[in-house]
Amino acid sequence: MLCHLIKPKQSRHYHARIRLPHESKTHEVSLQCTNKQVAQKKLQSLYEDREREAAGILVPRGLRDGANKPLREHLEDMIAAKGAMRDGRYLMQMRAQILLLLSQCKWECAKDISAESFSAWRSERQDKHGVSAKTLNEYLGAIRSLLNWMVKRNRISDNPLRIVEMLPTYGEQVEPRRAFTDEELERLFAAAGDRRVVYLIAVRTGLRNGEIRALQAGDVSLDDGEPRISARAITTKNGKAAVIPLCSDTAQVLRDHIKKHALSPSDSLFECVFSKRRQFLADLMAAGIPSVDKNGYHLDFHSLRHTFCTHLQREGATQRVLMELMRHSDRRLSDYLYTDMALLPVREAVEKLPSYGCELPHILPHELVPESPVASQQDTNDERDNPPGSGFNKASGHDQSVEVPQSPNVVMVRGTGFEPVAPTVSRFCSRICND
Repeated sequence: MLCHLIKPKQSRHYHARIRLPHESKTHEVSLQCTNKQVAQKKLQSLYEDREREAAGILVPRGLRDGANKPLREHLEDMIAAKGAMRDGRYLMQMRAQILLLLSQCKWECAKDISAESFSAWRSERQDKHGVSAKTLNEYLGAIRSLLNWMVKRNRISDNPLRIVEMLPTYGEQVEPRRAFTDEELERLFAAAGDRRVVYLIAVRTGLRNGEIRALQAGDVSLDDGEPRISARAITTKNGKAAVIPLCSDTAQVLRDHIKKHALSPSDSLFECVFSKRRQFLADLMAAGIPSVDKNGYHLDFHSLRHTFCTHLQREGATQRVLMELMRHSDRRLSDYLYTDMALLPVREAVEKLPSYGCELPHILPHELVPESPVASQQDTNDERDNPPGSGFNKASGHDQSVEVPQSPNVVMVRGTGFEPVAPTVSRFCSRICND
């Protein structure tokens, strides 16, 4: 046990040194006071609190402070802590979702959060406002991220929303996408003007909208013989850095774009030509391409990623290369979700099948096939005696077959075939038949 005051040389405030009997490490805490009598009282109170916490009578001070601290302050602490690891747009979206929840559920501190209050808010948003289950699940995921972060840092003891289940989304209608045809891409590029370079990069690299917007001029390498784009880890969906090779004509378009706008390495690569999402829909309209076709399939910016995957499939890229370029961990995403089956060269593949010049061998009609082994043997003998062309064939049925000789000790088993059986088996079969 250790409990006494100290005053460090370079400090005006008293410090407390405390070690409980079961602890091996001494804890030093600043008491933030210069009066010794006040420091003695604070020391005694601090030691008693630590004893109660160790005995389980009192909630630890960190948890007490965390429960009473405003949730908005916890949120800002989390955003600051994750700022170096996650994409800024993702964090801002999460922040907006959590702030909306805090406002509409009237949650001020962590102790105000309950599973019942969240479930009531979710039911109201779904029934009265028609919010989809997928969107409501995103709100639940956002607030859970904050609460789990607080649990890991001992700001609260437990996540009160851990028992809330996600809503099922299998019944919701998902808008199906399709890939662009070659003719549609040409029309889109012709109508896009300066934004053509953005769409070209999307359809040649498979980068997502957010990943393209986060690109800087320094992320492009064009002058070392192997042109490529490097997507930084904080900008990608899976949080991993990616290097995507570029073909020579795409590299030249990018080189002209950087030179035309005099971009420095830290400048945004496409902000000067593509800053608003609705510009893509305007370019679709200008190109005369409907955003929804007659079959209900949608075309949007993400369809360019579908087009990239479909082109790779069409050119015969191997499965592992396809997954690497698409940055997928599951091949089914590349094969089924992102590949537009309607654009695959199915008819061309059938046309490449080899042609068979020779005719298939003639198959004898059923009535010419011998009906029994004995008949087959008789046919062979007749063919030997009657050469082809004589028109003589008299062994075509059981009544003209060679008779099998009988033995006094051997009988035929009724309905089983031609094989003779031993006497023991014969007597057994006869008894069964008589019974």
